Amino acid sequence: MSFADLNAVFPFIVFFSAVLAVLIKLNTFSAVIVPTVNAPTDKVSSRSKSQLIFCVITFVMALLLTAFGIDDEFSYTWFIAATGSATLLLSNVVTSYHKAIVSSEQAPKSHVIWLSLCSILLVFLYLLNNVNNADDTHFISYIVGLLQHPDAPLFSIDTIYNENLPNHIFALNLGQSWEFIIAALSYFSGIDHLTWYYTIAPCILVIFVPWVTYSFVRHFAPQQALLGTLLSLTFLLLWSTHNHMHGFFFIPRFFQGKALLLMLYAPLTCLMVLLWCRTNSRRYLIATGLAMVACGGVSSTGFYIAGLVAGISLLAFSQWSIKVLLKNLALLALVSLPNLVMLVVVKTAIAKVNSYSPVSTLANVEENLALSSTLSTVLPMQPAERPITSMYWLFGDNYSLFIILSIVFVAILASYSSQTKERQLSLRWLSLIIILCFSHPLASFLGNTIGPGNLIWRFHWAAPLSLVIALSSALIIQNSTAILRFFVPNSPLLARHAKTLPYPVLFSIFAAFIVLNGGYALQRYSSSFILHKVPSEAMRAAKEAVRVTSESDTIVAQDIVAQMLPMLPRDAKLIASRPLYWSQPYFSSKETKLRERLQTLTDSLNSLTDEQLMLYQSSLKLAGITVIVAESLPPKIIESLSLKPLAQLDAWGIYRVIG
Repeated sequence: MSFADLNAVFPFIVFFSAVLAVLIKLNTFSAVIVPTVNAPTDKVSSRSKSQLIFCVITFVMALLLTAFGIDDEFSYTWFIAATGSATLLLSNVVTSYHKAIVSSEQAPKSHVIWLSLCSILLVFLYLLNNVNNADDTHFISYIVGLLQHPDAPLFSIDTIYNENLPNHIFALNLGQSWEFIIAALSYFSGIDHLTWYYTIAPCILVIFVPWVTYSFVRHFAPQQALLGTLLSLTFLLLWSTHNHMHGFFFIPRFFQGKALLLMLYAPLTCLMVLLWCRTNSRRYLIATGLAMVACGGVSSTGFYIAGLVAGISLLAFSQWSIKVLLKNLALLALVSLPNLVMLVVVKTAIAKVNSYSPVSTLANVEENLALSSTLSTVLPMQPAERPITSMYWLFGDNYSLFIILSIVFVAILASYSSQTKERQLSLRWLSLIIILCFSHPLASFLGNTIGPGNLIWRFHWAAPLSLVIALSSALIIQNSTAILRFFVPNSPLLARHAKTLPYPVLFSIFAAFIVLNGGYALQRYSSSFILHKVPSEAMRAAKEAVRVTSESDTIVAQDIVAQMLPMLPRDAKLIASRPLYWSQPYFSSKETKLRERLQTLTDSLNSLTDEQLMLYQSSLKLAGITVIVAESLPPKIIESLSLKPLAQLDAWGIYRVIG
């Protein structure tokens, strides 16, 4: 279908979705699981002090290794931690579950007020955030492609280079509908796509993050759910300085579909699986399937992350009998079919891209490349290698990982020591998160065998850390008395202070985190609202370049403006944008090399020698470049390259090649 065809039915899709939401009646934020019969007694005798001490030893060993940064590949550290988690998990099996139904019960008014204030604060923090990200060069180019070519099949035409090439980069994101939704909203409302993408949609959706987190934790620790939620979101805000895990995909990058996956739809999937497994209600089974589809809709990574998240939650919340587990796994596979089908489609599309044989689109490639090779003193910058095998690098550093593990380990021990009816479920879920989601050896194996390198850190996205940290904090506070009495049953002093002890401990942990990250986190905020998360001067230069060029033009722009141009509907061609796209088979290897060199020379214009400028001018002619966008050039270079200034915006100049 084309964008125009799908726009014709889009209002009906919205209407159907609204009707479906009303009919299912999920009561997501007020749902409370109510047992219809008494739960089986979970006696104190089922808890073994020797097993608990063994697990304390394993957890302490894992934490010491992490604190000293000894095992950065997290292989034997994970094995030790997983051994302790599995010991508690398997020693505490209850195979029979009481039946339950869902009742609607509003949260306490004080909780509602705090959650509402938290949502408002998150909107303000998002608007004040000054972070931008180069990934939007291709994400927003998908939106531009739909708006610019409404009659072409969806996402079929590349608008990065504007040369009517197949949209190879989208093969990596096939199945995403987030960009289509933004384009459709822009089309129907008349509001430009950047405002929808960067301002309206994120501000609406970030409101729900505290509520989903709270709703999940409420089923395990209703009195402490609010404090757990607030601590978790504070943690993630402070953790936002690290690029590849959940913190950076919260407020800094909430405009991207990956952030919606990690902070909203994956947690929502956990909540729906919990409600389904506890009640066996078909409406929550359907909701689980819809949440999983939404995970894939906002990010193609969600096709497999949603399956991991739902599978772990199913194992944690289902009755542990072979019959029930097999039945629930079969039902989960059934509602996962759309995602499973799309995984196959994506894999097939990527294979087609890899087998694509590009041809040169620029004339005189050989002559141009020979000329460029004489400029060997200016070589393309190679991207810095990312130490993806290091678990510490993925989580920011070993101190951040130490703090996360400390909170989760103590919560597991507290759950084991308690006698609450939710003890089994919380213990299972947190233990399975440690055993599966923190398995860096498994992530490395999958990344090296079935996926690209970035699968290593994306595998760890299956741990919904907003829920993990919130639940862990709430359980520590709720069960502090139980764990202290378990170890020291006859101490009146500890008994007197057991309920208040976890508060200073948790706040001390978060104070340490503020010391580690607070200064960096503050640098990400401005004193005024930033509606479009882009480098403002570079975007203004890009918009002006679009205005003064036509279909007959070919642009070469310095790096930051080259990243902005694909985010705008334009007629002119573009020589290069992000280095990421050079790995895609848009052009022959020789032409790709030529474009790399042209881009590198343009980025270094002010440092070229007179001889290099002459050779560069010849290269511009051979490549058919008509417009250069660069930081303001001195008159000497303008004259040497035979350029005519077209516009000057801030530090940027736009020049037409006339020689």
